[in-house]
Amino acid sequence: FEPSAALKAASSSKSHHSGKSHHAGNHSHEHKEVVGTDISKVFQPEMAKAFAALTKLTYCGQQPGVYASIVSSCRTFCADAGFSIIPGTVRSAGVSDSKVAGAISFFVAKFERTEEEANIPADGCVLAIRGTGGKSGAWQDSNEFRSQQSNLVSLPGNK
Repeated sequence: FEPSAALKAASSSKSHHSGKSHHAGNHSHEHKEVVGTDISKVFQPEMAKAFAALTKLTYCGQQPGVYASIVSSCRTFCADAGFSIIPGTVRSAGVSDSKVAGAISFFVAKFERTEEEANIPADGCVLAIRGTGGKSGAWQDSNEFRSQQSNLVSLPGNK
């Protein structure tokens, strides 16, 4: 997988006073404090494997069956990490630049925590991005990305 690929779990903002994340309609969940902590003490191999399984699917672009592939490919890895992708919530898009069709590919999907002790919010969205590769694939117009936002706002339960 390419270093420019990125994966991010997005959820409600973390409270600076209580150390808890608050999510509409869900109970608060304690998160490990990582500031000033040795990374080897907080690194979660299961979470890294789940995110890698999701990230690799950005290379599929908007091919037929990609939605089912995202849910299926992550099933075991995500379960091991304590979350699942909610079927029917995957949205993908691609943006072309002046030289390369589909130069940037990404998807967003809703997730839910499946194990109470998992260090992940109770629910949220995961965003996986496959960026351009090299100068020939350099993205020319950021307005193209903004125009794709309308494809994402229809995600069921999107806040």
